[in-house]
Amino acid sequence: MDERFSSKRAALAAFFIQGMNMKISVNGEVEQTEPQSLESYLFNKSLLGRRIAVERNGDIVPKSQFPDVMLENGDVLEIVHAIGGG
Repeated sequence: MDERFSSKRAALAAFFIQGMNMKISVNGEVEQTEPQSLESYLFNKSLLGRRIAVERNGDIVPKSQFPDVMLENGDVLEIVHAIGGG
């Protein structure tokens, strides 16, 4: 096999693999994740159903929109837990 073909093939494969992962910032920490809805992300982090508020790129996301919001590369999330008490 031609060495140039092999290296081009490897570069193409790396491009597609990289495209399947993205980087987001969550509470100031950079994470790599796959494209998914905000609801799926929160479920995978065991946060779905808890008393939380989520800000995405400076905008509050209503809980009713969690299933419809698709995370994108470069998103900045702030997730805040509500604490009850008196």
